[in-house]
Amino acid sequence: MKFVIATSIAARLASNDLQQHIFASQSTVIQECNSNGETCLFDWDCCSWFCNWYNSNGAPDGHCRKGDQ
Repeated sequence: MKFVIATSIAARLASNDLQQHIFASQSTVIQECNSNGETCLFDWDCCSWFCNWYNSNGAPDGHCRKGDQ
């Protein structure tokens, strides 16, 4: 039981860190996307891991799309 609680707290902390990291700077996100070999056509045209996370956290449909290679 203690393990489950600790895991839940750790997951929540990791999620908060991810949110702060992503929203700290759109340009940082774009640079990270580009370093993964993908291009961003404008601020929210970004890499798939970011889009998947962003869309699963309440982004409007189609708000974030993977950029063209």
